[in-house]
Amino acid sequence: MNTRQENVRQAAFNLVEVVFALGLLGMTASAAFSGLNLCRDMQHRFGQERVAVQVLDNVVERLAAQPAYTADTVRQIVAAEFAALPARSQQDLTTRCEVSGTAVTVWIQRRDGKTPVSVRIPLS
Repeated sequence: MNTRQENVRQAAFNLVEVVFALGLLGMTASAAFSGLNLCRDMQHRFGQERVAVQVLDNVVERLAAQPAYTADTVRQIVAAEFAALPARSQQDLTTRCEVSGTAVTVWIQRRDGKTPVSVRIPLS
């Protein structure tokens, strides 16, 4: 009789071990998947910033090739460079130009309103 009780206790103890191990495995898997999701989001955000820098670099290069330009010229070049982006980037980013005195400030913003990059371009 005593051995039967020991077998029942041993089986119950094994069941508790299995339940605990499954819970621990679930928590580990949850942490791993949220880490992967964070990495994916960071990769997307860095991709957006890379595209934004590339657009502004192209705008500055095109302006440097012109002898003189106005605020309207800057706006047209920014719009043309932005229109040349893939549709996905156009959905994720927006541009904004603001004239202040003798310069134009160009911002490229993400959907969340944060500005990964901006440039102040003096008017000639």
